[in-house]
Amino acid sequence: MMLEGKIVAILSKTEVLIDIGLKHGVKDEMVFAIKNPETIEVKDVNGKNVIGEFSRTKGYIIAKEVYEKFTYCVTRVKEYRYKTPITNMYEPFFSGTVRKPEELKVDPKEITEIAEDSTVHVGDKVIRI
Repeated sequence: MMLEGKIVAILSKTEVLIDIGLKHGVKDEMVFAIKNPETIEVKDVNGKNVIGEFSRTKGYIIAKEVYEKFTYCVTRVKEYRYKTPITNMYEPFFSGTVRKPEELKVDPKEITEIAEDSTVHVGDKVIRI
């Protein structure tokens, strides 16, 4: 079953909201591809029958908080290997991996500002995720 929705809000280069949720079959940790609207028709080897459409992928997002009709998603985390100048001599001690979220190429004017207060207060809403 093809599960298709749209981005309805961009919160940052690594966070978006999409317009599908539990009601539509979204589950925690589902992965979605952000597709380019430009498509090409794909034909069979004889060039006679259209067998589908193709568009490039702009990035990937993962469902993290699924609500009834929308979902909060984040980008994938990629691991980057790094080395220091003296790595060749001491490889096991001075190389490693850094994990960081992939960033989407977004129009800064389309980012929805949300106040960020990480202090927990009496009366704060909690939800089951």
